[in-house]
Amino acid sequence: MAIYTRIQASDLNKIVTPYQIEVIDFTPIEGGNANSNYHIYAKSGEYMMTIVEEKSLQEAQRLTTLLQWLGKHHFLTSPVQTTITGEMVTQYAGKPVFVKKWIYGTVYENFTTDELSQIGTSMAQLHQIPVPDYLPKYHPYGQQVFSSVIGKGIDTEYEKWLKERLHFLKKHIPEDLPRGLVHGDIFFDNVLFENNKIKAIIDFEEACNYYLIFDLGMGILGLCRTGGKIDLNKARALIKGYEQIRSLGVPERDSLQLFIEYAAIATSWWRFWKYNIHSPNPDLRNKHWKMVQVAKEVEIMDKNHFLSIVFE
Repeated sequence: MAIYTRIQASDLNKIVTPYQIEVIDFTPIEGGNANSNYHIYAKSGEYMMTIVEEKSLQEAQRLTTLLQWLGKHHFLTSPVQTTITGEMVTQYAGKPVFVKKWIYGTVYENFTTDELSQIGTSMAQLHQIPVPDYLPKYHPYGQQVFSSVIGKGIDTEYEKWLKERLHFLKKHIPEDLPRGLVHGDIFFDNVLFENNKIKAIIDFEEACNYYLIFDLGMGILGLCRTGGKIDLNKARALIKGYEQIRSLGVPERDSLQLFIEYAAIATSWWRFWKYNIHSPNPDLRNKHWKMVQVAKEVEIMDKNHFLSIVFE
């Protein structure tokens, strides 16, 4: 969560008046990679207002419609607010704006096996929800976008590696794996806990109709590392919680290791694109190499050992 659009109190009041919110105070929420977010203290409670910096009005409407859909299916996430006329998205300075009820919770960077099991169960519950037809049938930074940075000549070693891994993924990902509603970015900072109990999974900006096993691969990448390396014992806890709700078939089990690697490759692409092309940052321009290292380590893991630990 970051601040790209600075606003004054008078502007904020104009923005949230249609939502019937009377502001007492507000504070900007610093940090993160996209959007401008504000914590609002109001007579009717607390809210988070988001000014969308990088997505279109249509994409913002799709996101808020999805959040409403998740709420109807009793999934633990941020409830979206509507205006007097029933709209979820308004605009400020030509940018989409939406407001969500503030959720109290704590972000953990390291999880116990019980906490990972809880997250796994919540992920399986998400995967049981019918997927809306308006979600894209690809991940926003999945393999279909990898070619966009190959050949740029910015980091030729990385681009060569990415090209090789793209060819490998196209050849080895089974097309008939189960698809459905996936979050797409379940890293530690998108999960809230309260008193060691999961409170919500948030930030559905990357949600799509995609391989369900991709979500688990990304979840293991984002939640189950120790010292920067994939921790198979933590992965086992996540999977154990998941399978309390939804059992993985043999093809999905056989593909999990590949999809952890895929998630690391995809995250490396995003970091390379973000910090070298979209928003160049000399301090972060090599950040993609950390994910390359994770992908390489997962690639060379003995598959039988991997399966015996994760699915013990």
